Amino acid sequence: TYVNKMPMYIRLYGLKRRNSLLKILLAVGGWSMQSRGFNLATRTHENRTRFINNTLEFIREWNFDGVDLDWEFPGDQTRGADLNSKENFDLLITEFRKAINIEAELSGKRRLLITSAVAADPGKINAGYVVANLCEQLDYISVMTYDYHGGTWDENTGLNSPLYSRMVESEDLSP
Repeated sequence: TYVNKMPMYIRLYGLKRRNSLLKILLAVGGWSMQSRGFNLATRTHENRTRFINNTLEFIREWNFDGVDLDWEFPGDQTRGADLNSKENFDLLITEFRKAINIEAELSGKRRLLITSAVAADPGKINAGYVVANLCEQLDYISVMTYDYHGGTWDENTGLNSPLYSRMVESEDLSP
């Protein structure tokens, strides 16, 4: 049908007609991007400013409610992160927050959201995030809890929010 040929982000706006409180964010990054794009975007003040301004322009043009920065993972050199990526990501978050606040004030439009998907692994957290500043600057933080179970490193799979302890293995829990 015609609707299925429309880009997903256009189809999502139909959901906003049903729930005006729904927020639709532009997600930037992800697993397959590794660190290439974020390294370049955060390496200098000029690059960060260009990235922020272009992103804000795109968000406003397409009527998104904000941006989700999904760098997997700053500080992880095995995934291509620069040596100073932790500091550069922190600068990006701080400068993005400031730009969002200024843009909202000058334009009179609603303030956009800035969120991030972050690692659950303590080693990745320490290597990649200035946690106190992240908590201060971001509107919302999504912890990637799928890392707790289910990867190739884990002999067991498990629910992230189990209803029963692992002691209940094969008991039939159906009604």
